[in-house]
Amino acid sequence: MIGVNFYKGSLFTIFSLLIINSCKNDSLLFKEDFRANTHHWDTLSSEAIQTKIENGHLLMHGKLKNVINYSLLFIPVSNRNIIYSTSIQVNDFYAPDGLAGIILHADDHKYPENYLLFGINAENEVLISYESKKKDMSKIYYKQKTQKYKKKEKNSFSIVTDKSSIQFLLNDKVLTTISKNKELGSCFGYLVINSNISVSYLQIKNR
Repeated sequence: MIGVNFYKGSLFTIFSLLIINSCKNDSLLFKEDFRANTHHWDTLSSEAIQTKIENGHLLMHGKLKNVINYSLLFIPVSNRNIIYSTSIQVNDFYAPDGLAGIILHADDHKYPENYLLFGINAENEVLISYESKKKDMSKIYYKQKTQKYKKKEKNSFSIVTDKSSIQFLLNDKVLTTISKNKELGSCFGYLVINSNISVSYLQIKNR
C-alpha cells in the first residue's frame, strides 16, 4: 500500500508541476480590449487621417496618398517565445495603393524607420515584409491571395516568435516562417494607408 500511495503521490506532484509550468509558459504579458485608452495609443482627428478608440475598438483610417497613419506602443517584452494575437477588420480601401495591418518590432514608436509589416493590400493579398528607410534593406517575405483571409470580416492575425524565427498565422493557419533579424525593435501597433480598419483586441503571451 505504501508503494501505491507513493506512486499516486508522485503522479499528483508531476501533474501539478506540469500545470504550473503550462501556466507559466502561457502567461499573459499584455492585454488590450480598447475599452479606454489606458495604454496611450496615439490618436488623431482630421478629415483625412483619424485614429480613435470607441466602443471597444481601435478605429483608424487614412485618405492621403503615400501617407501612413500609424499608432504604436513601446512594449518591452522578451525577444524569445512570444505569441502576439490580434483581431483586425479591414472595412474599406480608398485607392489601389491601400494597405492595412500590423507594424511589428518597429525601432521607434513615434517615427519608425525599420519594422516588420503583416497586413492586407487593396488587392486582398496578404503581405509580410521588412520595411526600412535604409537603401536596399526592404524585403518581401510573402505576398499572395489566400482563402484564409475573410474579406470585410474580423480576421485573427498571430505572430509566434522564438530565439531565431518568427512565424505568421492568419486565422490560425500558418502562412510563413522567417529568420529573426537581430536589429528588430520593441514597438508594436497598427497602420493604414488609404484604408479603414477596426481592431477589437490585442494579447501578448509567453509561449
